[in-house]
Amino acid sequence: MPVAKRKLSRDGAAAHEILDPHDTIERRAQRRRLHEPLSPPSLPPSRDIISALSDELVLRIFSFLDIKGLVDISPVSRRFCALAADSQLWRKDSDKEAVDWKRLYKLRHNWARGQCAVQEVQVSDHGGPQHPDGQTLLRVADGFAVTADLRYGVRAWDLRTGTMLARAGIDKTDDDGVGVGVGVSRPTAIALDVQGLAARRRMDVALGFEDGTFGLWRVDVARGTIEPAYRQGKGSHAAGPLVSVAYSHPYVMTGSGPGFISIFTFAGTGDSKAAAAAAAAEGAARQPQDREKALLPEPQLLRQLKSYYSRMPLALSITRAARCVTASAAYTFSAVGGWAIGVQDFCIRPARDRGRGGDNATNIINDNGNGNGNADDHDDDDDNDVVITSRVAYTSPMEAPRARRPAPECGRGCVCVCGYEGGGEGESESEKEGPTRLAYSHPYLLATMPDNTLVMHLVTGSADGGGGVSISRGMRLWGHTSAIADADVTPRGKAVSISLKGGELRVWELGGHAGRPRPSVEVRPRRGGPEDEGPGSGAGLGLGLGLGLGFWERSASSTPMPVDLADRTSWVGFDREMIVVLRVGLSGRENMVVYDFS
Repeated sequence: MPVAKRKLSRDGAAAHEILDPHDTIERRAQRRRLHEPLSPPSLPPSRDIISALSDELVLRIFSFLDIKGLVDISPVSRRFCALAADSQLWRKDSDKEAVDWKRLYKLRHNWARGQCAVQEVQVSDHGGPQHPDGQTLLRVADGFAVTADLRYGVRAWDLRTGTMLARAGIDKTDDDGVGVGVGVSRPTAIALDVQGLAARRRMDVALGFEDGTFGLWRVDVARGTIEPAYRQGKGSHAAGPLVSVAYSHPYVMTGSGPGFISIFTFAGTGDSKAAAAAAAAEGAARQPQDREKALLPEPQLLRQLKSYYSRMPLALSITRAARCVTASAAYTFSAVGGWAIGVQDFCIRPARDRGRGGDNATNIINDNGNGNGNADDHDDDDDNDVVITSRVAYTSPMEAPRARRPAPECGRGCVCVCGYEGGGEGESESEKEGPTRLAYSHPYLLATMPDNTLVMHLVTGSADGGGGVSISRGMRLWGHTSAIADADVTPRGKAVSISLKGGELRVWELGGHAGRPRPSVEVRPRRGGPEDEGPGSGAGLGLGLGLGLGFWERSASSTPMPVDLADRTSWVGFDREMIVVLRVGLSGRENMVVYDFS
């Protein structure tokens, strides 16, 4: 039998798949792998492409890895070990609250450009001529506002929605819980304590009254309630109408027009025999229903001091440090050749730390308390006793500017800007001297001058109360073209000022480069907010520092928010996101104007 010839393929290989009937698919695949040439091994790249990448790109690549991947890649090199431990990669696994960086950037940008949305909230409508100093007191903190007046009592507002959260009467109340003002002294000063606002959504309000007393209220933002915490009895420590008050629990600091300054504490008053006797004496002046509602016992008077030649304005503040609490009073007084500004600090520490304080400086405000006049009075038998050390500093005398007559009209029909308005015929020469307002938030002291300028001072001293305190030379800030109504400043160096009429609002960055303040930004809001405006039609940016004038960016399609020139501004305050202005009309109507930069 003839043998079949092998059939060759094109490349000369035997065609086993056709001739071998027992061949399988696995055997054919095995033979194909054996006959195919092996691919050359993969070679490393000719250059290092990882080292050329920047740290930002490597961090971006690492951000897509999970925790196990970051741990595995960290031993590769020292650079990878350092980058894999970057806090930005592990931030998403942190227990802390996440930060909205885009929102913070937008907020900072709007502050720098003066872009904001604006809304008005009616506070009161008294229906009659307003009081020269205004009838409503206002303070702002973290998107909330607290107002106090004789007619409506204490009210809390949510500035983001413009709604009222709660209200309570000052003393006697009607059925709706609104103070009717029968036999109640008018509130003249207000302060907020926001230590528990972030954690417990609660803040405390301190009010000073015309009869020289003060009271405390507790605002629960979460529940929307206001409860009276303490009301001082009449005639206990009254020394004239209170013009300023500061509160940081357990310390309350009050200042009256005649020059009395008092420091109270609520710490440990329930266990002290002297406090019990004071509570029995002062509690008799309060009504029984008020004593039942009070949340705090009678405070202990730490110091009461009298100034014989200081005068208005007066600014009080309480600052907390690690070892002590500093109660500060900023005031003005007449000096040879003009006037000066003084700052006196009262450093309050427990009695066991009395050896850490510095030497006592000569007091401009003299001790008028129950002690012997020494600022270090203490009682070793009382565990709740504290040591108070006093230190004082003041500026060099400054000459007051002379009042000028109104500038005559020039040939073009315009009036030259004078910048200083003389007082009335009934005012004495001493009343025209010195600042009209003081704002003190350590270390920044801001004085509002009658010549349309601001003067900034830096107050420096040790945080633990040791050593002395000093005030730097004043730095004059120009920018306003009319009389300044009020100004406010924060410890971070941001300040806000507003004109008396016309609504000229300026934002200042006092902590500028090399200690020089940056040019101020004039805020010119539009109805509808910054998101409805283009880059050219945004809020006006007025820069002024040294000339008193600024440039104004305006688009043809946008118009500024209308401002009634007859309205008068009585107060300005701000927080991280908002500026709040209290505006008073001729009819006594009062509105909160909220400038929202978020």
